[in-house]
Amino acid sequence: MEFVTVPGGWQGGWVFDAVADELRGDGHQVRAVTLAGLEADGPPDADRPPNLDTHIEQVAEIAGRAGAGPLVLCGHSYGAMVVAGVADRLSSAAQQQVQADGAL
Repeated sequence: MEFVTVPGGWQGGWVFDAVADELRGDGHQVRAVTLAGLEADGPPDADRPPNLDTHIEQVAEIAGRAGAGPLVLCGHSYGAMVVAGVADRLSSAAQQQVQADGAL
């Protein structure tokens, strides 16, 4: 099973490190996403402004590269809006959504 995890605003994929370690320990694939414009190592990409549409596109690209197995989209807070949009775009690929404290 492959998990794509999306954090809330002003956080990065690192917030899922402990969860990702446990999932990987159980044999799963995990892609912990840091949303465009929230990277710690540089300014936002001018071609990819930080907004909901850009974030949906970014995560859809990542999820679209998932393997053939089951795909689970996990979003926390603002990330829940992102995974809802991704699931809409990839309806045949995204088999499950997990939304924690989602702002839908």
